[in-house]
Amino acid sequence: MSGVAGIGGSLTRSVSRVKTESYIEKSLVNVEDLAEVRSESIDRVNTKTVSGSGAGTVALAGSVSIIDMQNSNSAKIINGSIVKSGDSVKVVAKDKGYLGYKDNDKKVGILAGASSLGGSGGVGGSVIINNIKNSSYAHIDNS
Repeated sequence: MSGVAGIGGSLTRSVSRVKTESYIEKSLVNVEDLAEVRSESIDRVNTKTVSGSGAGTVALAGSVSIIDMQNSNSAKIINGSIVKSGDSVKVVAKDKGYLGYKDNDKKVGILAGASSLGGSGGVGGSVIINNIKNSSYAHIDNS
């Protein structure tokens, strides 16, 4: 608590840049049953950003939470590989991004908050910015 004016602020930035790959390259593969190339990624982000201020006259508070997730995930058979299967060939890439969930799938949410108390007035504001640009690719090329 300040005498005349109080200012409070907070910033949280969560950044995820993960590259996941599964591949068969320049290889000969013989299997009796299913041949599968699989790449899966799971990313969980949980943030809580709060701020507060107090003053005898005027108080200002603000919080900003930024989530920046740009992951890539790929599964591929490439560069002259030969895959022989008695059943089928699968190439699978999956990406799951969870905002506000714990590992046990319990929802906890994403939180940004601000509180201010002033004798004459108080102003508080909060912002959450999500920048999610994940990509998943599954392909067979030159094989």
